[in-house]
Formats: sequence, structure tokens, C-alpha cells
Amino acid sequence: MGEEKVIFKINPTAKFAELFLVLALLTLFLTLINKYLGLLSLPFFILAGSAAISRKFIVFSMNDEYISSKTGFLSKKIISIPLSRVQNASLRMGFFQRLINVGEIAVESAGEEERGGKAEENEVVMSNIDKPEYCYKLIMEKVGRK
Repeated sequence: MGEEKVIFKINPTAKFAELFLVLALLTLFLTLINKYLGLLSLPFFILAGSAAISRKFIVFSMNDEYISSKTGFLSKKIISIPLSRVQNASLRMGFFQRLINVGEIAVESAGEEERGGKAEENEVVMSNIDKPEYCYKLIMEKVGRK
């Protein structure tokens, strides 16, 4: 069996981790003025670390048949939506996200399926995507062909 052609495979961007790290270093620099101002850097270091670590365990991908979201470290969660069932796709970019060219793409399927008495999720949300307009355009081109 051949490997399916992957159109894109991306992780969330590291831009937020980098921004929090810069803020942490800036507030840490303020400790030269006052030793208690260095405590302000702690939340930024925590946010930078969590953003950097979490992005390693999230992968969004699309091939000729499906769009998928894989998340998790200890437990995995995979959501795949057939491109033929995509009903809606939306792109969201706030003011600050537009400044650094980061956004969120949400892809919804036509309906929920029942499997084993459990409703399947019908939405893939790709958060903190670098160059989201390009990815959105790729998704819309593929969905339009189906």
C-alpha cells in the first residue's frame, strides 16, 4: 500500500512562546531596578514554557481525503473529517494575531456520526497557525474539488 500524499502537516506556531519569553526576559531585566520586579517574569516564563511544550504535542494535517487534528502526550485524541463531508470552514484572526500573521481555522463536517453509542466530534479547530490565510486557501481549494 502506498503512502497518501500529505498536503500540509503543521504544528501550532512558536510565536506566542517567543513573545512570552521576550516579556519574561524583559521583566527579569527589571530586577536590576528592583529585586521584586523579577517576580513579574515568573508568569511569562510559565506561559512561554507551556506554549513551547504544548505545540510539540499538537499536529494538524490534511491529505487528499481527510483533515485531521492529533493532540496529546499521555493520552491521544485524533479527530479526522473527510473532505467530502466538510460543510463549513472559517478563519479567525484578531488584531494582535494579524500583526504576527497567526490565526485559527475551524473546519466543521456535515453532521455527527454515532459510533458505539458515542457521538463523534464534527469539528477540527486549528489554533495558533502560522500563515493561516494560506492554509485556509488550501483547505477551500480541496473542499471545492470534492
